[in-house]
Amino acid sequence: NYGDYEIEPSRAPFLMHAIVMQSYLNGAYYPNGGPSTIVRKIVQTINKYDGQVLVKAPVQQILVDEETGNKVVGVQMKDGNVIKAPVVCSDAGMVNTAKKLLPTPDMIDLDLSLYNHN
Repeated sequence: NYGDYEIEPSRAPFLMHAIVMQSYLNGAYYPNGGPSTIVRKIVQTINKYDGQVLVKAPVQQILVDEETGNKVVGVQMKDGNVIKAPVVCSDAGMVNTAKKLLPTPDMIDLDLSLYNHN
């Protein structure tokens, strides 16, 4: 909802604002072939290394190792299927990933109250 900030800009630390603004000082850039070129190249790289990119595949929960409680081991899809994976990338956003997909939000060392923009 807040573009580059993830939180309300008026509550953003100065350093965050400075980093966002610095990225625009020399102008903006547009990739040859359009923005989807970036996604295509990322997907090609993931596939090259035997990874998998799923689209329109709702995730119920990110699964973690039950013994350690701090290592990702895959995802459980909303349809019940389990996909084992040593690495999981979430595009749900930091707050949604922590609050809705991880077994417990405190698994990451982050004060989520700073990002509560509901």
